[in-house]
Amino acid sequence: MPDSASLLNRAARCKAALSVGVSQHGDGADKRKADLQTPNGPVVELELKNFLVSPDYIPDEVQQAVKHWSQWIDYWAIDWDYRDDTFHNQWQSYRTRKDPKIQQHVSHTYDQPGTYIIVIKVIDILGNDTTKSVKIRVE
Repeated sequence: MPDSASLLNRAARCKAALSVGVSQHGDGADKRKADLQTPNGPVVELELKNFLVSPDYIPDEVQQAVKHWSQWIDYWAIDWDYRDDTFHNQWQSYRTRKDPKIQQHVSHTYDQPGTYIIVIKVIDILGNDTTKSVKIRVE
């Protein structure tokens, strides 16, 4: 088994790919999503769909232990209203020893219509972070 310094050096060279889905539910929403309707405003639903880590620098025993893509993720966080400044952690899901699964679906209600940038940050089990931004229009 590689020592911790070797693992850290490998982790620093890793590349990851993040896939998310975003959908908006407002007054004309699909009836199957009626539970997402609120009197406070439109709801945006976000789903973490996939997370891929390049296997080039990952030890074989770690690769073999990971059975589902979500096991690469230590935690993920969302800034629902990123304003080109600092990432504001407004929501997060993280794994624990007692509950090793992360939440993959989340919804958020916006108070006002407008254009928003959602930033999703994923921290993998090796400590690397991957960030993706999505621009949405809330009506």
